Amino acid sequence: MLVIMFGYGVAVGHYRWKPFDAIYAIKTMISENFFARQQFQGENGILTAAFRDPVVEGPFHHKSINNINDIFSVNSGILTPQKDFEKAIENIKIINALQIPSLSKFGRIIKIEYRYLNKTYESFAYGDLPKQCDTNSLGTLIIPGSGLNQSSAIAQNDSSNYHRGISEILKTLNGNVYVLIKPNEDFRAWHNGKGLKLSGAYIWNWHLNRFGSYSVSYLVESLAFMKWMKGCHSKTILMGLSQGGAAVLLNALQSSPSVAIVASGYSVLTELTEESDHNQLIGVPGYAALMNPETLRNRLQSASTTWFFSWGKNETGVYKYDAYTATTASKLSGLKSVTNVVHEGDHSFPVLEIKTFLRDVPLLSPFIVRDSRAE
Repeated sequence: MLVIMFGYGVAVGHYRWKPFDAIYAIKTMISENFFARQQFQGENGILTAAFRDPVVEGPFHHKSINNINDIFSVNSGILTPQKDFEKAIENIKIINALQIPSLSKFGRIIKIEYRYLNKTYESFAYGDLPKQCDTNSLGTLIIPGSGLNQSSAIAQNDSSNYHRGISEILKTLNGNVYVLIKPNEDFRAWHNGKGLKLSGAYIWNWHLNRFGSYSVSYLVESLAFMKWMKGCHSKTILMGLSQGGAAVLLNALQSSPSVAIVASGYSVLTELTEESDHNQLIGVPGYAALMNPETLRNRLQSASTTWFFSWGKNETGVYKYDAYTATTASKLSGLKSVTNVVHEGDHSFPVLEIKTFLRDVPLLSPFIVRDSRAE
């Protein structure tokens, strides 16, 4: 009898005779419930998954995040509507500019408090707050490109960082320099107090699903900083590489700085094809329209800003293709206020070309360091 029962049991498993399905369902239910209970970590399970990006050395603006309500709080604090972005600067009201106490090794930090669409926000940048605003002074704002903790790398002139070359460019100029600090980056990290900060996966979609955008949030912050800068300096420069260059373009079309430098940050080819994850500019009203060359050409022609665009032959993707074919440069050619440069470098600032460009801009003449020479 035992032999028969054993043989039948083997046959049930092998040939799936009845009651195989019922036994398998019960086994699966018991197994899944057991392991689910064993693996369930409560709120800590969510926090462990959410915090996986590295932070820089503190101190930090935000206290450590210990629960999901804190995640909601920091996201809500910067939530900025996509609606009306294209005229955002008109709706920004500067409340105050402060030099905030900081022990950061990357430099002193400025905080701009402002009102936008009936909500109070803050914008931050590495830099020294002028003792008083001067009607004959120059202010330069650098908007970092994509990547973690880029503003501190720029502020400390990290030679291994792809923004390298900025300090050499700035030696040409006599003025104040500011480096924008995006939300959840560097000094502003949304951190857990254990060396990790919130992943973008817990930020980007949250904003998009609430008709906001992380991109719009930091772009409006950059516009607020520019609005303060223009009230404090007679001449202004906006400078950015890669995503920072694209942000400069979007900012400058509203804020009208004296000069805008867009390095590897724009290509008309993106109207045809665009490779992008959510860590790139996303959910920004009016951005897609600018990818049309005629639209951008008309906007640049009517702007008071002097523009510099560049592309490197040693880049990759559309920028490499654009450099070799001069596609965008040809579309923007003939505009008196626009300088287009194709260089032999990679995805970087073309230092010599930018220094030459800056020396040739008449309105910057009072702020050019005269003993500076092109290498």
